[in-house]
Amino acid sequence: MPFHRTHHEPITTQPTDPPPAADPGEAAPYYPAPPMPRFLSVPAIARILDVSEPTLYRAIQGREFPAIKIRGRYVIPSLVLDAMEKKALETWSVVDAADWVDRLGAA
Repeated sequence: MPFHRTHHEPITTQPTDPPPAADPGEAAPYYPAPPMPRFLSVPAIARILDVSEPTLYRAIQGREFPAIKIRGRYVIPSLVLDAMEKKALETWSVVDAADWVDRLGAA
């Protein structure tokens, strides 16, 4: 899965060479995942959520999933996914994406 965010911190170093071989008993070097783009396409979000693109487009057009429309193209702020995930984990309950449309003022 190409878009898996583990944190919001910017990357300060990027590996240019393969990491050095670790000695036995020594932890391998850690390279943080690259940050997720600020906005994601419908196909990218559909892959992340494991739903079909048509399903996600119907949810967006039915005001059941927050998105930004630029002419005929929809994009989804990656922070929307983060916020929904955080809410689901904090409450240990189901988060309905449709509740986020009005909350975020999405059109």
